[in-house]
Amino acid sequence: MGTLASAVVSAMITPAVMISACSGLILSTSNRVGRVVDRIRGLSNEADTFRHSAPSPDQEKRRQLVASQLIMLSQRLITLRRALIALYSSIGLFIAASIGFGFLALIDNIYVWWMPMALSLFGGLSFLIGSLLLLSESRLAVTSTLEEVAFAQHLIELSQPPIINKNVQFVSRHSLSR
Repeated sequence: MGTLASAVVSAMITPAVMISACSGLILSTSNRVGRVVDRIRGLSNEADTFRHSAPSPDQEKRRQLVASQLIMLSQRLITLRRALIALYSSIGLFIAASIGFGFLALIDNIYVWWMPMALSLFGGLSFLIGSLLLLSESRLAVTSTLEEVAFAQHLIELSQPPIINKNVQFVSRHSLSR
């Protein structure tokens, strides 16, 4: 009986480790959502100020950057939402698998052993999907940041006298793909 109990506890704990991993990613992803929402609100406020000022070539470039940033931030927000759905689903599947392993020990039916295993596998698949979505969101974040760096570089180049050494190289979109 002791061996069966330890096997059941061991089988129930394995999904718990994955639940902990998912929880860490959910916390991190929720923070990212908060930062994206704050950035969207800030850029929306900035876009509102464009209505009250006279157009200039520099302001037009800034207006284009803000519009582009809002599009990318919207894509990031949607991707983060999908990642959270996948991660929360993963937690639910791992919890169901853990409970399933416990019930399996109680009913001692060899014909349903595959159920908690399938739940664990689907939980792992959902975790993988969430991770891949977070990878995609990270790429969007880097692209967005590099776009802002390029705009800042443009502003610096326009300033007189130059405030940076011309030998300084800014990160470009293409330098990351090398």
